[in-house]
Amino acid sequence: MEQLNKGEARHALCRNIFYGRKGKLYQTYFDGMEEQLNALSLVTNAIIYWNTVYLEKIVTQMQSEGFDCSDDMIGKLSPLMFEHINFVGKYTFQYNEALENGHLRPLDEADEK
Repeated sequence: MEQLNKGEARHALCRNIFYGRKGKLYQTYFDGMEEQLNALSLVTNAIIYWNTVYLEKIVTQMQSEGFDCSDDMIGKLSPLMFEHINFVGKYTFQYNEALENGHLRPLDEADEK
């Protein structure tokens, strides 16, 4: 059952990425469909990687603050979440020197929201 939920979560993420076409391929030729699917896989994997990197940072911070971060709790985390991602709207890709050499953006504080 748990594996099914993970599969469903991945499909939900893909559907949100593929928002504009409601998850449907509209290319009439195989190469075009393959290109769309490769792009979808690339973006999906980038989101999963991003979430994994930041989940690790969150768990490390929680451990330092004394929260329960047992293996059982960590095993229930999933990098397939996407509520924090703006799939439509304005994007900016500006270089930030503070993020060089593997530095990450600071985590949002709970009371800031």
